[in-house]
Amino acid sequence: MALPTLVLVHGAFHRKEVWTRLLEELPDVDARTIQLPSSAPVSVDQLGSMYDDARAVQDLVLSVDGPVVVCAHSYGGAEQVFYNDLSEHDAKAAA
Repeated sequence: MALPTLVLVHGAFHRKEVWTRLLEELPDVDARTIQLPSSAPVSVDQLGSMYDDARAVQDLVLSVDGPVVVCAHSYGGAEQVFYNDLSEHDAKAAA
């Protein structure tokens, strides 16, 4: 049985590179990181919202073929509440 893909979501005021050291310790794990739109290296007027962050996480999770475990740090876990709402909505829309 294959291991699930690990999706790592950073917290507020961080970037996806916060996971670099952990990824170095997990060379045999299919681990993916995401840069949340709300903390992207862009000007303030281009930053995304919490909803944009939730959609970005959802898009990444849905792009994975197989089981996924999401590991979110601090604020990164807040999107999961919205992600769950989006997933329920999308599941109903697809039915």
